Amino acid sequence: MCAEALTPETLRTWRRAQGLSQTTLGQLLGVRYLTVWRWEHGVRGMSARTQAQLAALMSTYPQQETRME
Repeated sequence: MCAEALTPETLRTWRRAQGLSQTTLGQLLGVRYLTVWRWEHGVRGMSARTQAQLAALMSTYPQQETRME
């Protein structure tokens, strides 16, 4: 999965599938949990730098079935 192609809902679904809280994902990316919340609710977009960091992070996590609920 490519970080640049993530919709807010897909980001949230991926994060939950990995068992990550908004706080933990924020810590891994160097942002506050509120920023993650804003991404997941479509309030704010990610910078190119953060997209690259997220893509690298996503490649380190095992691929899990991400289903939309």
